Amino acid sequence: MVLLAASPFAAADTAAFRTPLAPAGSDPDARASLSGSFGKRQSSLSIVASRLEPSRPCQLLVDGRVEGSGVTSRNGSVTLRFRSPAAGGFQPLDFEPRGKSIELRVAGNPVVGAVLGSTGEPARSTASESAELTRLLPDPRATASARYSLTSSGELSFTVSLAGVPAAPVTLLVDGQPLGAPLAPNSGGSLVFRFRGPSASPGFAPLPVDPRGATLDLVQNGAPIFTGQMRARALGANFGPGSTVVLGLPSAQSPPVGHAELTWSVDPGARRDLELELEEVPRGIYDFFVDDTLRGSFRVVATDDGNEGEIEFSSHDDDELPLDFDPVGATLVVRDRAGLAWFSGIFDPSILDQRPPAEPASRFEEVLASTGADSDASGVAEYEVDPEGAHEFGVEIEDVAVGVYRVRVGGVDRATLRAARLGDTVEGEVEFRSPVERGKVLLDFDPRGQLLEVVSSDGVVLFRHLFGSGSAPAGPSVVPVTLRQALIARPGAVGSLIASFELDEEGESELELEARGLPAGSYPVAVGGVLRGTLTVVSVGGRSRGEIEFDSDPDPSEVLLDFPVLGREITVSDLSGVLFSRTLASP
Repeated sequence: MVLLAASPFAAADTAAFRTPLAPAGSDPDARASLSGSFGKRQSSLSIVASRLEPSRPCQLLVDGRVEGSGVTSRNGSVTLRFRSPAAGGFQPLDFEPRGKSIELRVAGNPVVGAVLGSTGEPARSTASESAELTRLLPDPRATASARYSLTSSGELSFTVSLAGVPAAPVTLLVDGQPLGAPLAPNSGGSLVFRFRGPSASPGFAPLPVDPRGATLDLVQNGAPIFTGQMRARALGANFGPGSTVVLGLPSAQSPPVGHAELTWSVDPGARRDLELELEEVPRGIYDFFVDDTLRGSFRVVATDDGNEGEIEFSSHDDDELPLDFDPVGATLVVRDRAGLAWFSGIFDPSILDQRPPAEPASRFEEVLASTGADSDASGVAEYEVDPEGAHEFGVEIEDVAVGVYRVRVGGVDRATLRAARLGDTVEGEVEFRSPVERGKVLLDFDPRGQLLEVVSSDGVVLFRHLFGSGSAPAGPSVVPVTLRQALIARPGAVGSLIASFELDEEGESELELEARGLPAGSYPVAVGGVLRGTLTVVSVGGRSRGEIEFDSDPDPSEVLLDFPVLGREITVSDLSGVLFSRTLASP
């Protein structure tokens, strides 16, 4: 298979790849190949294998984690197919295989395997991947995308294309280090960085690194103007709808006893989390079943607020139970150890897209949680059911830039609001109502318990807030944040430093700095100009690595994270001065 060269301005965020899987066990005759086609609207992956032990169970492992299963045929072949969104005949594609080790096991024994989409992949692999980069410039006409291709003969090409940028030289950074010389845009504001390998080629710079999975930054006049990861956003793999729903699980007792609440979330990075909370039920151990399969057990204990218990699943967090099942549309049951069902029902988030039901009068208001993109901006959201049973939902923002903003609920754009200057402030609001009335938008969804976002016309998220599902107290809530950005190297600095920051919905935060290729030694780390710790780099097997971890609830090997990170400059230094620096911020 040969990949044809594409225009440097080809459509972004698509990936296609094919790689042979090499025999990895006691069966040297085994044959297998893996292929995939990824995009933001649909992703699919297939593994075709033959010459295997017949009529045996098999499993697909990605970095040692089981992501799919099947049974070999009577002639020893098997095809495993994955897709997102879900479709008949496919297993769910809710994992990231690129840059990971792939292994097929038959009857528990490894038979074939390979590294996919990174250095060390098998010969005759092919790949084509394009990724759109996030604009940090205010001009919405500015765009940037990156493209990587690998042919079956081993030829590599890498291009980064810009359009609509100001007239000043631009530097391309890969994991914080410059790649090639700076380039100036033409009179129309466009330019293309071109690289090819392993052999030299006229018009192309050499490609000394594998950019796949790396952090890319385009810097102009000393400041990043675009940033992103050289990995296409793919539905199910590393890209999701960014929605959160909270639903009650009906009581199976008559009369009803206790309360069960399910929180289901998919973040923009395709991480999936499911949490079940029980309240006001007898103390003891409870089992959680999904379509008659036991998925986990947990204990309800006495607390200051009464009897409570919870169980959590995650697709990406090893501290939680593995979320290797799909709860949407499944029958969920909670039983005690005697087998008595306490709660039972079909988990159907689509009911939140129906017109709100009749219910008693109520009202609550919440201050929207800011992402920090506009430090002056503020916002509130209000939900009210009046005595006549009408539902009203309103969102109001202040001290923002004049313009049009999108109101997004549960990952769906529901309305726009226009912010205009009124006296000394800029304000804007939108109101929904069911039944609808003049000047308001029809409220044909229930925003309570869903993720509420306010997005500017150029795609910047100003507020990201989990809206309450009852008479929640006023005040800002905590909205999860996940960032992975490279610190920018100063001239002469060797290696790279990757910063990863996470803030969860409970306010727990983590910051990790990972050093690659730095000389062995100790490096002071400062955040916001204050020394916070020391990064130790050691050399093992001819390669140097080091890391320092900060946590709001630290283990003995971690440093206490009790200081702000977002919007603060992180610097890593040695005796000569600052080597790497960057201010972490949500794009």
